[in-house]
Amino acid sequence: MQTDIYLNSREGLFHAKGIYTPGQTTVLKGSVINTAFSTSEKFKGSDLVLSIRKNHAIVDEKGVVLKDCTFSSPSTAAQFVTGRSSNGYIAWRVDESTNLKRFLGK
Repeated sequence: MQTDIYLNSREGLFHAKGIYTPGQTTVLKGSVINTAFSTSEKFKGSDLVLSIRKNHAIVDEKGVVLKDCTFSSPSTAAQFVTGRSSNGYIAWRVDESTNLKRFLGK
């Protein structure tokens, strides 16, 4: 099952589109990640998130994602976008009123 998902900041700091499939979450090329935060917080997957965020072949200086980025969990994908620890099942949305957790019935 493949599901289109999105993650937007109310403040306009980031807006991302993605695809969720069981076992992986892909942040799509053209998404914009939050550059206002320099991910220094330690959380599961933070080393991976930092290395991808700093790779200018994947994310440009304005935070635009240049290549699709696939992660093993929606939380790591959300952390990549937001720059901080996030519960991806709650952060990612399927539509305006439904987060990924509710959509999956978790």
